[in-house]
Amino acid sequence: MIRVQISVQGIVQGVGFRPFVFSLAAKHSIRGRVLNNTLGVLIDVEGEQSLIQQFIDGIKSNSPPLSRIESVHISENLEPVNYSEFRIAESASDGKPLAPISPDIATCEDCLRELFDPNDRRYRYPFINCTNCGPRFTIIEGVPYDREKTTMRDFGMCDSCRDEYVNPLDRRFHAEPIACALCGPRLSLTNSDGSAIAFNTNNEKDLIRHTLLLLLSGSIIIAIKGIGGFHLACDALNAEAVVRLRRRKHREDKPFALMARSRRSEGGAAGSRGDANRLRRHAHRGYARRRAVAQNMLRVDVSVNTVRTVKSFFVSSLR
Repeated sequence: MIRVQISVQGIVQGVGFRPFVFSLAAKHSIRGRVLNNTLGVLIDVEGEQSLIQQFIDGIKSNSPPLSRIESVHISENLEPVNYSEFRIAESASDGKPLAPISPDIATCEDCLRELFDPNDRRYRYPFINCTNCGPRFTIIEGVPYDREKTTMRDFGMCDSCRDEYVNPLDRRFHAEPIACALCGPRLSLTNSDGSAIAFNTNNEKDLIRHTLLLLLSGSIIIAIKGIGGFHLACDALNAEAVVRLRRRKHREDKPFALMARSRRSEGGAAGSRGDANRLRRHAHRGYARRRAVAQNMLRVDVSVNTVRTVKSFFVSSLR
C-alpha cells in the first residue's frame, strides 16, 4: 500500500469535482479524502499502486464536463496514515486564494425536467439547481468554494435538501447552492422604490401571472433579477413601452432580444411577413434606418439564453 497526494488546479471548484473524485475512489477501492483549498482541489489517498495509477488516470481523462484542469501535481512516498474510508473533507483556507471560480451555468436538462414535473417537489421552483448547473460566480464571496462563503449561507437546508446533499448517489451531492421552495430563496414583486406589490395570494405562480398582467397593461418595464444581474422586459408590441426602454437604455436602434415561448413562436414573430409588418408598425422609429427594414425585412435578435437566465420560469407561465 502506498500514499499519494494529488493537487489539481484549474476550474475544479463548483463543477462537481469532489463528488466525481468520491465516486472514482469508490470504483477503485481507494481510501483517503478530497477537499477544496485556496489553490483548487487536494486529494490524499492510500491504496494499491496500480489502483492509484488508474485513479489518477481517471481524474485526468474523465473529469466533469464543466471542469477545466490546468495542472496536476503528485507527491509520492508519503508516510501512510491508514485511512479507513474515503470522504469529502472540510475545506482548507490556508494560503493565498488563487483557485479560479466557475461561471454561472445555465439550467441543465435534468433540472428543467424537474421544473415542469407536477410530481416533483421542485415543480416551478425558479431557483432550481444541481452540481451540473446553477449560480456559481455571482454567489461566491470567497474561496474555497463552500456554502458558507456564498450568499446561500443565509438559507439553511431543509431535511430533504440535506439528504440529497449528503447522498453520494444523488446528483445534488455537495451541490453548494442546493435549495427548494421550503428552504431556499423565494420570488417577490416590488415597485421601483422597493416596496412590495400586493396581490391576491402568496402563491408564486400567481405572482408570475400578476407580473404578466402588469407587463401587458401598459408601458411597463419589469426588471427580472436572475443569475448574474437584471433582465429588462417590456411588451414588444407596445410602442410606448419599447420607446421608453430605448430611451432609458440609450439604445436608439440596436435590436433587442425577443423572448418567446418556443423557437417556433420566435420564428413566427420574426419570420412571417404578416407578423413582421405588425411588429414593424409598433417598432421604434430608429428601425427605419436599418438596412433590414429597407429590404422589407424585420431584423430581430433572438436569445435562447435569455430564457435560460430567468430559469425558464417566466416563460413557462405563458403555457
